[in-house]
Amino acid sequence: MTDIQLRLSLDELNLVLEGVGHLPFARVFALVGKIQAQAGEQIQAQAQAQAQPQAQSHAQSHPQAQAQTAQAGAQAG
Repeated sequence: MTDIQLRLSLDELNLVLEGVGHLPFARVFALVGKIQAQAGEQIQAQAQAQAQPQAQSHAQSHPQAQAQTAQAGAQAG
């Protein structure tokens, strides 16, 4: 099967899921799960990408926080 990629807003995707939700569960449960998993991964990645610059900005304006962040990274690695 050929895979395709679609670019939809979260509202558009929820509308698609709402429509699919009217179909018999046995027919669509795997599709709904796949959509939710892929969307969840993307939302989580976007949230992490947005949080990272904020954390860097905070560390730059607070040298003590920067040292603690570096120390925590060294211990984790």
